Amino acid sequence: MGNKALKVYYCYTSGGTTSSSVQDKIGSQIHALRAAGVDCRGVYFTTAVEQETPLGEAITLLPVRRSTSRWFRPIDQAAITLRTMDAWLQAHAADADFIYLRYPGASAALFRMAKRLGRKLISEHQGKEIIEILEAKGQHPFGLRPSKLLSWLLFQFLPIYNERRYGNRFAQRIGAIVTVTHELAAYQRAKGCEKVTVIPNGIDTARFPVRNAPALGDHINLLFLKGTSTLASWNGLDRLIASIDAYHAQRPETAHHFRILICGKFMEGEIPTRDYIEHLGYLRGAELEAVFNRAHLAVSTLCSYRRGLEESAILKTREYFARGIPFIFAYTDVDFDNSETVRSNTLRFPNSDALMDMAAVEVFARGRMADLQHPADMHAWAEGQLDYRIKMKKLRDFLLELQQAS
Repeated sequence: MGNKALKVYYCYTSGGTTSSSVQDKIGSQIHALRAAGVDCRGVYFTTAVEQETPLGEAITLLPVRRSTSRWFRPIDQAAITLRTMDAWLQAHAADADFIYLRYPGASAALFRMAKRLGRKLISEHQGKEIIEILEAKGQHPFGLRPSKLLSWLLFQFLPIYNERRYGNRFAQRIGAIVTVTHELAAYQRAKGCEKVTVIPNGIDTARFPVRNAPALGDHINLLFLKGTSTLASWNGLDRLIASIDAYHAQRPETAHHFRILICGKFMEGEIPTRDYIEHLGYLRGAELEAVFNRAHLAVSTLCSYRRGLEESAILKTREYFARGIPFIFAYTDVDFDNSETVRSNTLRFPNSDALMDMAAVEVFARGRMADLQHPADMHAWAEGQLDYRIKMKKLRDFLLELQQAS
């Protein structure tokens, strides 16, 4: 890279003092970029602090004023955050080769920022934005009652309007888009962005200890992780429960054979009442490791079609590999090869609402628990294929190509 390291500011508009799956991922990206020789510094904008606050090595939390709007707080808060980021970038963008942005959704303010920064701005996109907004329409249906109308305006009409008015124009102004699947790359290219690259999500493998697989007794424990506090119906918890209910109804002697261990943040009423479900809440550290050591299998995303996706690069899938727990899933993972480790430790179902064959899941669990080497094999595969040390070298090389072409 010559004598001068590439300098990048990684901007995130939903930062906080507490951890989340996305914030952990961004932190791992930043540290892996730095290990690859890039002078990358994280700049997180948040209402959680009142003054500039360091968050570990090379990451800073910058304060954002809280909105006082009574009726339009979500959209007003987003605008305040963007104005704060814009002011900071006007003072500091000249110091960096690139501004790398976790895309916060289209808006007039973001488009103005893109016009000013131009090819220096690189945006990372994780989904088909309008389809993801529409996926939440059940939470924010149209209605004439003032509260319903306001909810629909804030979380459906205005975000979709902004994506349609500014999304393509934003994509056409910036230097490049980074996305995580080929399917999403095609979606972003259709907006008119000249340079789009695919770098799937990774994992900081060293952060995750290899689990101790439990013996298989009368019950098969299925671990269901959820990282977001929104409804996120694409996770497919309803599909899993319906499949287990049908299996138990068809084979009464297997009643309570499956148990679901649920970890994460859920909305009220999101988890139906079943005596085979154990909701453990949001866990981290040793508490979460203990749950992994209880589980025989894990459950990854089962209904990606609800996000309009067939291909994905799901974060929890990567965590399952790093920890060494076999899992079921229902999408095309862009990182999976035809190796024995992948074929033996994953069980794939169609990306739909169809009931899953839980008898096949039982056979899968018994076969995996008989192989005591599987946790170490999965962890080793993650180190070689999924680790951010590998992924961020690709991002570094892509940024260098952009720099040389400018």
